[in-house]
Amino acid sequence: NVKALNNLGGLMYFLERRAEAREAFESSLAAYPNADAYSQLGVMAFDEADYARAADMFERAVELAPDDCQLAGNLATAYHWGGDRTRAAPAIRRAIEVCEASLAAAPDDPLLMAALAGYHGMLGENRRRGLELLEGATATEIVDAQLMSVIGESYEDLGDRDRALLWLGRALDNGVTVAQLERMPSLDRLRKDPRFAELANRGRPSN
Repeated sequence: NVKALNNLGGLMYFLERRAEAREAFESSLAAYPNADAYSQLGVMAFDEADYARAADMFERAVELAPDDCQLAGNLATAYHWGGDRTRAAPAIRRAIEVCEASLAAAPDDPLLMAALAGYHGMLGENRRRGLELLEGATATEIVDAQLMSVIGESYEDLGDRDRALLWLGRALDNGVTVAQLERMPSLDRLRKDPRFAELANRGRPSN
């Protein structure tokens, strides 16, 4: 049952039981190749800063689901942070194209808007569009902590540090862990800001 294995892997990943998560996703792929398992293994490799392996997993996922916004974006991000600039820029443009098509079909989806804004920030060619997208995303009531972290990350990608910190603080207050934020390469510069240390201390459990 591939779906059950992927769900199990997702739960183990959420619980930081990474070896068990990897085993579940690999068992899923042993049954038959599927984009979800490749994507999740790519995410785990990305967390470990193994960008070459992450890109390989995301490439396989994109082959199976070429019009999936998240997969296209993950592949572009792996190229970008892995230093593969030759493939990164066209992959980011492809992610923008795919996500714009998805947004046309679901114009009120705040996660799509936030993710797409981040890709514009990474590419560095249309900051205005990125900020417009984040204005649209945050015009709705945001209650999902992971979405809050995506919004914060995208604001950082677009060079708006103040609002990045605001949304990352909200993400921490609502359940995102400091460890999750510390794994994001896009926040490397932000983590050197003294204000992030204040947020991190607030987000760490007290003894």
